[in-house]
Amino acid sequence: MSVICSLIAVLTPASTFICEHSNNVLQTRMILNAGNLVMAMVFVVSSIFGMNLSDDHQESYVLFTLVSTTWCSILMLHTTTVLDAQG
Repeated sequence: MSVICSLIAVLTPASTFICEHSNNVLQTRMILNAGNLVMAMVFVVSSIFGMNLSDDHQESYVLFTLVSTTWCSILMLHTTTVLDAQG
């Protein structure tokens, strides 16, 4: 019984903290999800350029950097716009 009481004593402050700061927790979760989405898109663009296709555009470092940066910037702007609209 003392183990259960000590477990409850440990978990109560944690649950109280989460309840009091639920908006911050949700906002942090949304930012992490947005970061995951952006990183996934970076990997998609990199994998497309990393395939062994016979195309002269893949040899250009400048084109790769331009496409990757543009794509990631558009996704980040869209994500921040969605997060701002949600609250």
